[in-house]
Amino acid sequence: MYAIREMHPDDRNAVAALWDRRVRWADRHGLGPLHPEPPAGAHVAAALPLVLTCDTTVAASATVLPADPAAGTAEAGEPVLDVTRLVTDPDLPMPEAGPLSWIVLAWIGDLAARNAYAWVRMRIAPPRLADHLRTNLAWELQHPTSVQHHGGDAHHVLRRRAQISDAIHALVRTPAATGRDTTPPVPLTAVDSATQPGSRALPPLLAPHPAGRAS
Repeated sequence: MYAIREMHPDDRNAVAALWDRRVRWADRHGLGPLHPEPPAGAHVAAALPLVLTCDTTVAASATVLPADPAAGTAEAGEPVLDVTRLVTDPDLPMPEAGPLSWIVLAWIGDLAARNAYAWVRMRIAPPRLADHLRTNLAWELQHPTSVQHHGGDAHHVLRRRAQISDAIHALVRTPAATGRDTTPPVPLTAVDSATQPGSRALPPLLAPHPAGRAS
């Protein structure tokens, strides 16, 4: 049984171990080096780290945060949800439903669409990984020259339309839906402070984008 929830402090060792296994896997397969990058800029307080669990074992992790409006986008002003630090366990066999990365990104895309974000966006460094996402998971370059350089590494800026998927909820549960997670939500940030707790979609830190319209 899969579940996606907010990352708790006691998940940090498991997520660090995930990164260690994935970095070594990437080196063995000529995809390295991989460097998880922390969220940056004024919107860092809005970052929401998530974990995907499989029968309580942490199998993947990702962080989502609203794109910084000051940075500008190529999405004609449409709201963008950024995904950073996506990592999956390379030692787990591929689920029948598809790759763990697909499960996580489909769930995030659904979350984004239900909260009035038009796009989900990622920066990917290894070219082969960027090609995999474009070829097999229907991501596209933000625009034909969407390659940024940071610290000597080239990052491909990929995007995908946020899309509601009822099917993903048949595969992945959220703690609030199951009632299994009784950890109190963390305090609200400036991003969702204007939204009443009872009207917030889960996870608790992601509020509907004020400039968007849910489809």
